[in-house]
Amino acid sequence: MKNITFSAQDKLIDELRQVAQQKNVTVNDLFRDWACTYVAKQKQVEREKRLKALEASFEKFSLKSTRKYTRDEMNEH
Repeated sequence: MKNITFSAQDKLIDELRQVAQQKNVTVNDLFRDWACTYVAKQKQVEREKRLKALEASFEKFSLKSTRKYTRDEMNEH
């Protein structure tokens, strides 16, 4: 595990310590939980973007039509 140092306003750090104490965890635990949640959300956002791009690329292959084709037209090749 690697160590990292962050800076924040004193008031925010004090409030974070209070939350950690109330939950009977460490500030590091709170940060790790937040980081995991944040990364997972970002990955989900990226997956959704890729899916939308893929869906858009398949729109040109859509079978939707503005008119109904005859049997003969559908069987032409």
